[in-house]
Amino acid sequence: MTDAYVDRADEALAETYEPPLSISEYVDRVLERPESASHASKYLLAAIEAAGTRSVVEEGERTERYRFFDDPYNDGEHAILGNTEVLNAFVDDLRSIAARRGKEEKILWLDGPTATGKSELKRCLINGLREYSKTEAGRRYTVQCNVDSAGGEGSAGMTYGGSAPPDEDEWYASPVQSHPLSVFPEPVRDAIIEDLNEALDDHIPIHLETSLDPFSREAYDHLEEQYRREGTENLFSAITDERHLRVKNFVVDVGQGIGVLHSEDDGSPKERLVGSWMAGMLQRLDSRGRKNPQAFSYDGVLSQGNGLLTIVEDAAQHADLLQKLLNVPDEGTVKLDKGIGMDIDTQMIIISNPDLEAQLNQHAEREGSDPLKALKRRLDKHEFTYLTNLSLEAELLRRELTNETEIWEADSYEELEAAYREPIGISVRSGDGEVRERELAPHAVEAAALYAVGTRLDAESLPPGLDLVDKALIYDRGYLQDGDERRYREEFDFGDPAEGSRGIPVTYTRDTLADLLYEETDRHHPELDVENVIMPRDVLNAMVEGLDDAPVFSPSERSEYESRLVPIKNHVFSRQESDVIDAIMRDKRVDEATVEEYIEHVYAW
Repeated sequence: MTDAYVDRADEALAETYEPPLSISEYVDRVLERPESASHASKYLLAAIEAAGTRSVVEEGERTERYRFFDDPYNDGEHAILGNTEVLNAFVDDLRSIAARRGKEEKILWLDGPTATGKSELKRCLINGLREYSKTEAGRRYTVQCNVDSAGGEGSAGMTYGGSAPPDEDEWYASPVQSHPLSVFPEPVRDAIIEDLNEALDDHIPIHLETSLDPFSREAYDHLEEQYRREGTENLFSAITDERHLRVKNFVVDVGQGIGVLHSEDDGSPKERLVGSWMAGMLQRLDSRGRKNPQAFSYDGVLSQGNGLLTIVEDAAQHADLLQKLLNVPDEGTVKLDKGIGMDIDTQMIIISNPDLEAQLNQHAEREGSDPLKALKRRLDKHEFTYLTNLSLEAELLRRELTNETEIWEADSYEELEAAYREPIGISVRSGDGEVRERELAPHAVEAAALYAVGTRLDAESLPPGLDLVDKALIYDRGYLQDGDERRYREEFDFGDPAEGSRGIPVTYTRDTLADLLYEETDRHHPELDVENVIMPRDVLNAMVEGLDDAPVFSPSERSEYESRLVPIKNHVFSRQESDVIDAIMRDKRVDEATVEEYIEHVYAW
């Protein structure tokens, strides 16, 4: 059995990594498969589209959703539930940026309250790009250099002081994932790109306007100088000989094509963006009277994200950097030092809570003199909101309370409805160490989800005869069942309200349910384990009672949310009543065989 696991691991790595290629072999490879040479935004778009789409209903409207955002490579652990319209607009913008349709200078901005899926998007992007880069279609390549075999004085510059014979230890990969085609002189590179685009079966051409990074350029220049002194005729062939330069594929990850700047990261702006000089290394290297780029750390967010994706998380904590990012999408370059620049090809995304917008608008009254106007012009905002679909909120709650990560996909709404009505059994450990089974009764999660959604919907523009529950059901199903008749979303005019920007967040609901799991109840029964069952009424009462103590709600919000409880309770209690009637009448029903026989007799008659 153990050998089988080892064999599977061997197969996985064999499928992930390729043997190193010479520069000529790499060019042959990309001419056969041009997509592998894609620039950053085009590669990101390809990764999203490769996962396919599925059909969903949100706010009563049916739309197509990219499966990439369901975190399919990670069993849905970090799936983004809902916000499909926002995600589709995000992809549309990415498509325009990749095609350079006037938006190439844009920085994508994902804004919204906490617990709306922004952090899940970051994890989705990382997981999805990592797994896509392991596939044959998604191979990502960079260059490795080795100057040790060139001999001559100064070769220690690449080997960090070493003088051993050339071997595998003397290969140094580009620290910023430089594109292999950046090795070629610009006119030749442009000709290769032109040939690639002619062979490319896509409406978005490949763009590549980047030079070799300073670290690898140091090796290139050293080799060029050595061979020029020797009078070598074919300089480029000698410099890029497979003894000195090779192309390798790499698995995209944080630090390898993905740069993530976290809220807690500190340092000077330059350190956070590109990295810092290493004083000890400068002393060890032969710098020849200048700063050697090999003594730079290259651990800034742009260096790590070069070649693919740069994410600034909790951007309000790094507002001082945003203005310094302006030249990156515009010019595609940053500076390590006054005389040393580095070309960057990366798609920039910033993630923030609403407090960033307040910082950006602090000089708005100055209009033309607003110092942040240029920055705001480059930000393309996409706003995440709280879920307004009952089934999605219920699915999210179940994920928060259990280890379930599978995405709910159903052939009919009845299947979906059955899923969110189901009870949940959870093992909890009490203070004395005893483990007991608690159960959230049927409709308990549904009740919590429906109440949370009800606080997020606009109640001012309800058509006559409808209440919040009706609106929630229309948003979730796409229709309202009225006896045997269905009234579809198109028949209702709900106006165009901004819904989901406020209301009860899922974290509040989750914490309320978690607290209930540990609370003792005063219910008892001689035979049934009723004291360990949490009913929908318990959930709704606890959610309302906790509003007063929750610091995230203002007094007016508490009052408003309390007033929305009655229709939710009435709906849930009617659900329970129907369950009881169905249970009582179960033995009174006529079996299917008898019904079929009756129908046959009717037709015969």
